[in-house]
Amino acid sequence: MKKLFLAFLLFHSIFIFSQEDIINKAIEAYNAKEYGKAIEYYNQILKDGYNTASIYYNLANSYYNTDSLGKAMLYYEKALKLDPGNEDVKHNLYLTQRKLDSEIAELPDFFLHRWWQNFSNMFSLTTWTILTYFFTIILVVSLFVFWFKNDEKLKTYSKTFAISSLILLLVTIAAACNVNNRIYHNNSAVLMNRDTLFSAPDIRSDFIYELNPGEKMIILDSLKNWYNVELRNKEKAWIKKDNITKI
Repeated sequence: MKKLFLAFLLFHSIFIFSQEDIINKAIEAYNAKEYGKAIEYYNQILKDGYNTASIYYNLANSYYNTDSLGKAMLYYEKALKLDPGNEDVKHNLYLTQRKLDSEIAELPDFFLHRWWQNFSNMFSLTTWTILTYFFTIILVVSLFVFWFKNDEKLKTYSKTFAISSLILLLVTIAAACNVNNRIYHNNSAVLMNRDTLFSAPDIRSDFIYELNPGEKMIILDSLKNWYNVELRNKEKAWIKKDNITKI
């Protein structure tokens, strides 16, 4: 068992060293403006299962510099999904959106929905989970003091703490669930290549219009090799699955 554990540690150390070596090569290639090589290195890192916001961000930058705007959008969105408060990612995503020749005018969500999304994105899922545990402990301690202590002043304070911590606990749970859904149950996708929208899952149906690479959409349903999608302007249509990649 000890030999197995040591072998695991050795393999893990070699794996980490290997990843660091590839990351350094990717950074060197990017700094040398060899973006094609950088893209190869970063994709190899992702293939090995090492996916972080910084890797997605650097890969997106590499694609941006080769004018592969669809892929740049995809990986900026992936980076933002893992690190929603990252201002660098937001800025570069904004620059990419401006560079895209999009005819879709985004229809903003209801302001309360936007506010809640912005609030939830203040912290990562890990931070919200830690805050949830913290307020749970505060609530339990406050209730214990309220029920088992006879000091009236202490009971008053503990009651206030219990109510406050309960409210904050519910808020943190809701925020954690929202972030969790955004990361693990996200139906958002990006169009990789120019493609056509149809009114039904059939090329003989009414043609709506063509979309440029990099267009973001939400997948509502699927039928064989078709997706029913909702665009940023809330318009719904059908598009072939071939050029759609989920975030």
